[in-house]
Amino acid sequence: MAPAPTPVNASGRPGRERRASFRLQDPDNDGDFELASHRDARDGIQTQTGPVRASSRSSSPTTTRNGKASVEDADDDDDDEAHSTYSADPDEETDHASTGVSEGEVSESEATTSAPKKRKKSNRKSKPNKKAKKATPAATPAPEVEELSSSDDEPTLPVPKRNRTQDLDAFFDKTELRGPTGAAKRQRRCKLCPGPKHFTAEVTTLRRHMEAHHHKRYVKWCDRNDFLSMLPKAVRARREAAEATQQQQTLDAHLQSIPQAPPVLKYSDALFQEVAEEWLIMTNQPVEALSNPQYQRMIAVAAASLAGVKIPDKRTIRQSLIDRFHKSVSELRNRLNSPKVQGEVSLTCDAWQASNRDAYFAVTGHWIEEVGPGDWRLRAALLGFTQMNTAHDGARMGRALYDIAKRYGIVHKIGWVTCDNATNNNTMLKWFAGKVNANKGRQAAKRPEWKESERHIRCLPGTRSCLAHIINLATQALIATYSKTPHLNTDSTPEDLSATLDDLADITTTVERDEIGLVRVIAVKARSSAKRTALIKQLQEKEGVKMPLNLILDMKVRWSSTFAMLQRAFNLREYINDFVFKISMEESSPEKQRALRELCITTEEWNRVETMLRIMMHADMAQHAFSSETNPTLAHALPALEKLHKTWTALAQKGKYSRYHDALNAGLSKIATYYNKTSSVHAYTVCMVLDPSLKTYFQKNWGQELEVEARRSVEKLFIERWHQLNPTSPPARSEGSLPSRTRSRLDVDLSDDDMSTPNTPSPPPPSAATAHMETPWVREMNRYLDGNDELDEGMSVVTWWGLNARRLPTWASLARDYLAIMASSVSSERAFSAAGIMISKRRNSLKADIVEAIQVLKSLISTDMIFREPDTTSAWEFDNEVEEDDGDPAWVDIDDDSDDDVVV
Repeated sequence: MAPAPTPVNASGRPGRERRASFRLQDPDNDGDFELASHRDARDGIQTQTGPVRASSRSSSPTTTRNGKASVEDADDDDDDEAHSTYSADPDEETDHASTGVSEGEVSESEATTSAPKKRKKSNRKSKPNKKAKKATPAATPAPEVEELSSSDDEPTLPVPKRNRTQDLDAFFDKTELRGPTGAAKRQRRCKLCPGPKHFTAEVTTLRRHMEAHHHKRYVKWCDRNDFLSMLPKAVRARREAAEATQQQQTLDAHLQSIPQAPPVLKYSDALFQEVAEEWLIMTNQPVEALSNPQYQRMIAVAAASLAGVKIPDKRTIRQSLIDRFHKSVSELRNRLNSPKVQGEVSLTCDAWQASNRDAYFAVTGHWIEEVGPGDWRLRAALLGFTQMNTAHDGARMGRALYDIAKRYGIVHKIGWVTCDNATNNNTMLKWFAGKVNANKGRQAAKRPEWKESERHIRCLPGTRSCLAHIINLATQALIATYSKTPHLNTDSTPEDLSATLDDLADITTTVERDEIGLVRVIAVKARSSAKRTALIKQLQEKEGVKMPLNLILDMKVRWSSTFAMLQRAFNLREYINDFVFKISMEESSPEKQRALRELCITTEEWNRVETMLRIMMHADMAQHAFSSETNPTLAHALPALEKLHKTWTALAQKGKYSRYHDALNAGLSKIATYYNKTSSVHAYTVCMVLDPSLKTYFQKNWGQELEVEARRSVEKLFIERWHQLNPTSPPARSEGSLPSRTRSRLDVDLSDDDMSTPNTPSPPPPSAATAHMETPWVREMNRYLDGNDELDEGMSVVTWWGLNARRLPTWASLARDYLAIMASSVSSERAFSAAGIMISKRRNSLKADIVEAIQVLKSLISTDMIFREPDTTSAWEFDNEVEEDDGDPAWVDIDDDSDDDVVV
């Protein structure tokens, strides 16, 4: 083959050649394709008719540097850089004769390896190449071929642009001005929405509306009209896909990191103690944390593993706690609805605000469970610890109380509710009663109507107290009447603190000083600085005291803090005057030294402190009588209050207590006012009758008239329960209304010498059973009421009824319901104390779900009712095995005001 001639340009000089486009052609239809010039590609090879007309949109071939022929197809659009390229091997011969193009023509039209010049935009009119007019006449004329793109006689038409808002025009009306004059806005109405809905005439706003409300209709329209979806999510997806394809591929996806082998630690007691101490320090744990049984159990489980211990991360622990909380609630739900719990479940509730200003509503449950034949136990657990930051009105609290009861499936067996008598609590129980009585499960169980007036363990309407708070109010009245010294708020501003100290200093100028105020001032001085705190302890250490103590400062809202302050000061009385003298010597001013020395308490004043402690001691004993959570307490409520009233009445009549006469009468007035209102709730007397050691209390302390009334009330309740347990028996005859009381149970006569002398026992009163001696229920009722049953020493009343349930089935049924009633809300307050430790300054952002989960789990762990996965090989296996969970509880969201917030 002859070598290709040197390329020349139109002027005959070597250089860049005019480009010519090539394509593959099979003229013989035999499957053998060969290159053909684009000028000959229209209708096959044509006869040469004249010179080739110049065109600005012609295509030309190029030759690469490696000798391969490259074919480019000029584009008709505005993109001048996009060309389709075909390369042919130079070793393959091309038959130029078959294509109608001479070898010289090909040589003249071959492209060079240099970069082509920048092309002009296609929408501009092409200009003839002046240099082409000077072409060599000896060159072979090229055949005239009709070009595909454009020609001088047929100008190129611009490609019409596509309407990019065609989709919006299809779904929205034309833009119109809407709004008041001067503030009208351009809006468009949606054609698909029912009713006239107008939107701001912005592309993004309109497409967001289509994506949110008419996505399917939009996609179908795009498919029918070959329109690229311009919805925000679709555009974002295309952009992310493009970015992903543009990323350079690496070998990172094919590499696998080799995990570093954990260091092998050799155990030693010294090393374990070292790391345990560091954990204790860095997590701010108390020193006794290592002695906690749960921590020791965790270490024992870890030590049993030979393959190492996998420590979960924060998210895993949080989710595990939430899951375990759900499982424990499901387990407790089954437990409360099992045959082991046949009685009612009583509740205590209270509200509280944490240090981070989050408000919580705590609900505890109390019930009697038969863990074995004749083995009854009083159980208690925290059922709910709900955050209530939005509102604290009665309806919302009632909704929260009902939702918690529904979570455990105990709406049909709700007993009594113990809470203070705030206004919102009264509204709460009214709302709660309406929801309970309307519950379908309770109606199906044919339970009697739940009346809040009979089921609320409370005090006088308008007060904010339960029975435990009666003593607080009575004792506060006693202290406030006797001592006029103001309390000191250590959180006050420096100005208020200085003013209070000035008022406290005035007590030293009176003839008969207030000993309670003196002790309070000295306690303030002893706690004012670390130096003075160390001083009073040093005085004790010099006398051989191994554990020196500091003075206590009382607070206004709790009378027991004043009792503790006086008790501590009286125990340290031999060191206090020495302490006052030493701190006075530190003052440089003689006036301040004299003022401090006047704080020394005389012997007579210490005697008055001792007398006040004796008076307050009876209130402390009465309060502890019904503050237990593991034993029934309501039976001891009235006897404790009556005993306190009798004691203070006797003390007020003694001459040596004349100084405290007004204070004692103020306390007695409070007790009498609140105590007389407890007669509207029969649970107090029923619980006293169910206690074998207190069932004769009425004869000894109430007199015949009140005793007859109490006995008739209990007999009526017994008859109703007997007919519930024996539905086939004839209905009970109504005994009529109970007689009204003519005097209070607190109207007793006590002598000055004997403060505990009971009233003279009265003869057996006539009962309703005397007229129905042949009635089946009479024998069982009298068997207990007239029997000589006693509690063994150390035996609980719940345990006694478990042993005698078969002998006295009707009384035992009442005991299941009434002995679980709590006299105070101490259990809820304990939950608040535990939550206050958890919600600290470094944990003030805890969410409501994890707070409730941790508090409920803590309560279940302390009572051995926590859910644990069955493990037959564990030495720490739960002793009291419970039933498997057959269903999920109802989870609630009380922050939602809708009625569809319960999700099963």
